[in-house]
Amino acid sequence: MKLMLKLRGVRCVAWLLLALLGVPYIITGAAAAVAPAPTGPKSVLFFTLDSQDEKVALQAASDLSNFVKDGLETSGKYDVITFSQRLPAVVRLLQLQPEMKAILTGPYSSDSTAIGHAVTLGKAVGADIVIVGSLDKYSVGADNSTEASATLMMIDANTGKTLNSVVVTGHGTKPAYKRVALVAGGSSTESRQDDAVMDAGRKIVTSITGQQFASSQNSSSNPTAAQITGAHKKNNVSWAAILLASVGIGLLLSKSGGGSSSAPASSGPPAPPF
Repeated sequence: MKLMLKLRGVRCVAWLLLALLGVPYIITGAAAAVAPAPTGPKSVLFFTLDSQDEKVALQAASDLSNFVKDGLETSGKYDVITFSQRLPAVVRLLQLQPEMKAILTGPYSSDSTAIGHAVTLGKAVGADIVIVGSLDKYSVGADNSTEASATLMMIDANTGKTLNSVVVTGHGTKPAYKRVALVAGGSSTESRQDDAVMDAGRKIVTSITGQQFASSQNSSSNPTAAQITGAHKKNNVSWAAILLASVGIGLLLSKSGGGSSSAPASSGPPAPPF
């Protein structure tokens, strides 16, 4: 009798340990099978935005390009590579096909042929997406207000299909760029970013990522809570809940095992021998 009770206790402990050790792995595996496979950030080959042939507009286009690149990177959805003829993949392309040198000169957003050149370069560097665009207008009004209009296109580097086309106009209250005559070192500009350019950049980033982005000239590449709204949240498995579930399952299994024993307990003293 004591041996049977002891064996039953050992069986309960064994079932409980099996549940504690095995159920978390089963639950985790099931959750992984149901959950969609995680996707990493898309790689983007970004071409600095084209602009009018004017020093002020060139500076505004450069500032807008930097703003948009920072916003895409900070969103966590994109890894941005700025196009340069010095990129290793581009250098290799020219070594193998010297005749391709003609496609290295922009503007890249002027027409379908130029856009096709950008897509070719995107394939060469292994990018998922190519971004081209232009600063179409930068103007200062009589009341010192500023306006910056831009067009930007996202193109699938593998198919050449346009994924998104963004047209925005930003507004500001004070120009950041001085219209001065060229000197030996070039035209001078003030150190702050232009309100209209930043406004246009925010609209572009929001349109592409669905997230608000606030930049400053001294912003780092690491996102801050103030820079991103609606940041990604990771769905972590609650191991405490899994442990509780495991204990419950173990107890149920132990009861089930005890109830199915083939040797029922005696309900009274044994009958005296004859």
